[in-house]
This record gives sequence, C-alpha cells and structure tokens, in this order.
Amino acid sequence: MTEQTSLRKIVAQLVKRVRGLPEQVLSLEKGYAQLSVELSELKQQLAEIRQQQPSVSLSSADDQLAVELAELKKQVAELSQQRPASTLSKPSINFSPITTISAHKGGVKFVAIAADGQHIASGGGDGTIKGWNLNTGELQRTLAGADGSGRFAASADNQTLANCHTSKIWVWVPRIGDQAHAFASGQSCSCLTISRDGQLLINGHGRNVNVWDARTGQLVRSLDHEDTVFSVAISADKQTIASGSRKYNIKLWDASTGELISTLSDSNDNVVRLLAFGLAKEKVLVSGGDDSSIKLWNFGTGEQLRVLYGHMRRVRSVVVSDNGKLLASGSEDETVRVWDLSTGEPLSVLSGHLGLVNSVAISPDGQTIASGSDDMTIKIWRLGQM
Repeated sequence: MTEQTSLRKIVAQLVKRVRGLPEQVLSLEKGYAQLSVELSELKQQLAEIRQQQPSVSLSSADDQLAVELAELKKQVAELSQQRPASTLSKPSINFSPITTISAHKGGVKFVAIAADGQHIASGGGDGTIKGWNLNTGELQRTLAGADGSGRFAASADNQTLANCHTSKIWVWVPRIGDQAHAFASGQSCSCLTISRDGQLLINGHGRNVNVWDARTGQLVRSLDHEDTVFSVAISADKQTIASGSRKYNIKLWDASTGELISTLSDSNDNVVRLLAFGLAKEKVLVSGGDDSSIKLWNFGTGEQLRVLYGHMRRVRSVVVSDNGKLLASGSEDETVRVWDLSTGEPLSVLSGHLGLVNSVAISPDGQTIASGSDDMTIKIWRLGQM
C-alpha cells in the first residue's frame, strides 16, 4: 500500500466519523462538544501524518475535509432550528458560589442539606460521612462509614443517614450520636434511598428492590424488578416506589402493598441510573440514563412530558426542590444545571468544579444548592437575581 493510499484511507475514516455526528446529536451543546473532540483528534492525526510523511501531498485530503466539514456545519445549523426553543433560552437566575469546602479524599459522592438549611451531610470516597456548617464550612462531626464509599442516602431532615457497600447497610441517627445499626442487605448494593421521614430505607441489589424499616433494620418486603436494578426512589408521601434498570425500564410500585402499578419505558437502551420524584400531587418523576439528557414523566398516566438537554456528558445526580419548582442536576461535564421543573426551561449553569459532579442538593427554601465533586470539594451556591 502506497503512502498516498494509506493517507486517503485514514482521511476517509476520519471523514466518516465526522459525517456521522449529526445522527448522534441529542442536543446542540452535545453536538458541538462531540464535534470539538472529533476535530481535535482529526487535526492531531493529520499533523502526525504531515510529520511522518512530509513527501506526501495533503492538498486533496484538505480539500475533501473542507467540503465534508462545510456540510457538517450546515447540518448542525439545521439541527439548531429543529431544537425546542426552551433549550436555547438564556439563563434567568444566578446561583453564586459562597463557600468551597475541602471535604473528602477520594471525592465527594453525596451531599444533603438539612431541613434547617444551616447544615450539610456529605459522604465520600474515603468511606466517611461528615457533617458541616453550611455557612462557614466548619467540620462539625465525622462518622466512620463502610470500608469503601458505596452508596449514601439521607432523610429530608438529615436525621437518618445511611451508607451501603458490598452486602451491608449502615444506618446512623445523628441526634443520638451513634450508629443505630448495621445489617446485611444480601448481594452488592447498587443504589440506596431513604423516605423523607427517615422511616423506610430502600436499596437495589441484583434484580430486587428491598424495602427496610430504617429504625429496626427489618426487611419489610422485596420487589422483583426482573432485571438488574440501578436506581431507586420513593415519593414524598411514601405511596410510590420507583426502580430503574436497563433498556430504559422504570417500574412503579405501591409502597404499602408491593404491588406493581405500572411500567414506564423509552425507545433508547440506556440504563436508568437516576430517579427523583417531584411533588406527589403533580405526579412528576425525573429520570436520567447513560446519555446527557434528563427525562420528565407523569407517573400517573405514564406520559413522557419532556426531555431536557444541556449537559454535555452523563448526568450523575438529580434533585427536586421541596416546593416542586426547581430541578438541579450534576454531570460528568463538571457543571450543575438548574431547571424550571414545570416548563423544562434552563435557568442557570453553575461552573467551578474541577471534576465530575456526583451529587447535588437543594435547601428547603430553594435558595441554596450544594454540590459534591470528584475534585474532593463541596461547593455552596446562593441564589441571587441576575
């Protein structure tokens, strides 16, 4: 094979990759992010070719790339016209960073804001759970957790904290100062959540959704999802449990009886890794998968209400404010985004972390957001009108 033939083959492969981008675009931001990565790789490879094969003319290759990239630019422009207008709206509120806390070695995997809005609980890759003063960032206490980070959860008032790792769950009640109990959960714990009042603890292991009495450690019931469970959530009124698995399959259960109510599904094959309920009366469920989008559902009717685009990489955390108006999301793109839950409008983008954002929390009054990241910090953001 001649150098010229080899070059043409390489360029053809690169062009094919770039040409396929429009079909992969889920949002304009994601499209541009992918485009930037692809073009950077393309330029690097062409530079290497020029360096290694200086005798080979690249004019024809450059001409071919110019034509293909011009066509790609045209297709991306067309995509921008097809996009829902709401995803292009200018952010309308501003959350400013007020405190950065150096929190956990191994990264911050979980954050929760207490009901008084003055304290934070965090869980880290070092296996500890820590309590902080939200306003000063002062460390107030440290609880020794599992041997490894695992999964973390907290009740709405932060009066019940839990951590699961491998096949064991640890539960703490901070007001009494000690670990309440630890109990075996069966197989490896894939996800964990606690009811708002701290009475029910729910975890996924294998294809089962286990419901525990958080006060006693007794198993209340086990629900068979019929596929590996990656996410669980319970509604504020403790009436409904949601569990998510592969092929974008979400099951809704009656929390008091264990009866399967309904199944929600989407056309993509992503794993459902995130679930969060909105206000019970509005029957809103939020879900996130392996892509960069967030889906909103009416879990009463099974209707998919809308899809939110904006993050450039996978979403790792979603949370709904107590009044049901705001949705906050944290992503592998190192940002936190704030949305109007009722309309899907993007309201603000919070930048500053230097690692994946693993967890986000909103204070009860909706004025403060906490975010935990792989950069080992917790950032506190305070609302102020733009």
